[in-house]
Amino acid sequence: MAFTYRLDPSPHIAGGGFWPEGFVRMRMIRSIAAVAVGLVLTVAALVAPAGVSQAAAAGKLTLSAGRTITAQFSGTKLDKNRVVNLQRSSDGQAWTTVKSVKMSSKGAVNFGIVASDAGYYRAVAKEFSYKEKNKKKASSEVVGETRQLAAPSFADEFTAGPLSETWRSRDEVGYQANGRLCSAPVSGNTSVSGGSAVLKMTNVGASEAKTATAGAKNRQKADNASAVKKADSAVSKAEAALVKAKAMKSNTTSQKKKRSAAIKKAEASLKKAKAVRSALTPGCPGGVYHNAMITTQGSGESFTAGTVVAKVKFVEGQGAHAGIWLQAGNRQEIDIIEAYGYGRGVTNVIHRLSGSTLKKDPKVDKDAYVAVSTVKSKSWWSKWHTVAVSFDDSTIAFYLDGAKTRQLKGMKAADYQLVLSVLSSDWETYRVKKPDARPGSGVKKSAVKKQKSLPSMSVDWIRVWKKA
Repeated sequence: MAFTYRLDPSPHIAGGGFWPEGFVRMRMIRSIAAVAVGLVLTVAALVAPAGVSQAAAAGKLTLSAGRTITAQFSGTKLDKNRVVNLQRSSDGQAWTTVKSVKMSSKGAVNFGIVASDAGYYRAVAKEFSYKEKNKKKASSEVVGETRQLAAPSFADEFTAGPLSETWRSRDEVGYQANGRLCSAPVSGNTSVSGGSAVLKMTNVGASEAKTATAGAKNRQKADNASAVKKADSAVSKAEAALVKAKAMKSNTTSQKKKRSAAIKKAEASLKKAKAVRSALTPGCPGGVYHNAMITTQGSGESFTAGTVVAKVKFVEGQGAHAGIWLQAGNRQEIDIIEAYGYGRGVTNVIHRLSGSTLKKDPKVDKDAYVAVSTVKSKSWWSKWHTVAVSFDDSTIAFYLDGAKTRQLKGMKAADYQLVLSVLSSDWETYRVKKPDARPGSGVKKSAVKKQKSLPSMSVDWIRVWKKA
């Protein structure tokens, strides 16, 4: 290759000298490139804030129907004072902030909102300034992952009355339900009002109460036939003893004394025998009531697994239990919640089929109560709450206001229908007039007062996400 030369007073060669022209061009190109890079770096330094750090794995969102929405940030400067917005979108494009909270020092965020509205969600950590080793630094906005809560498979928002054809009242049960001989569901006790389904317990007229009480006594007598026969015999025996005592001679002072003592003893025995007999067929000492119970049975709305979420308001009065539950054709039940009023508490229970017998789980009544420290507050009973269950044949998990309250082993697969109810059992109706406090409830008996109105429940909406 031929080279041409030119005079170049280069400092690299003392006194100047001659360089190949190709080398000169290369040096010029390198110099220009270096200047350009320097300008870019200078501009970037002027525009970007000092010490910016960006999340490497940011805003992992936990989103499941019926549970509290949470997020976890990492890979960026974390501080318990950093504000995080929970945003929702119907199309994944236009976002609206639904709540703002502050993250913990470890990047954890609890929005305190129960996932129930379908749509797209994300957590966005706002820009944040902080000091590190006395130097001002900043973390830019961090947009977390987007997740979607699918639309429910079934929903009733109870926006306007009457009830949809999905529901029917279980009026046919009448006064024959086990443990509820003095209460009967009627369609008139469930209505839609103010955007909610309202289920209530009400008194009945004197004539119906008399008939129901007589029917209860007959049923109680049939259910306790052997014991009733024995008690009737004891009463007859005591009555005969009293007749005999009264027939004793009373001519002398001594005879009068013996007769009087015999009569007193016979009367006491008869009183005791009658009390035992009366206890076997009490009728309806706590009163007779109309109840509310509606079900989706027969509507085609049923499912074998999935998640049910409902927004509910209970009242603090005692004497009945308000429930959101599931029932299958094989009689298995999942009682998502049963609320017995302030001072009694709430329960999560299932009734699983074992052979041909239903077994309650938890089997001991006192173990069925949940969220004791939460519901012991009187104010809790006047607010709206979300209740939920997620289940399949292996696991049943219960939630109250997004927090898990109980998890049980699953049951045999079955087809379940929804049931909403306010039912008064014969063993609890006395609490209408004489409310009490359950041992272990955390409530003092003196704090529980008789209510002016009978128990009722309002359901703002109920939604089901069916699992295939």
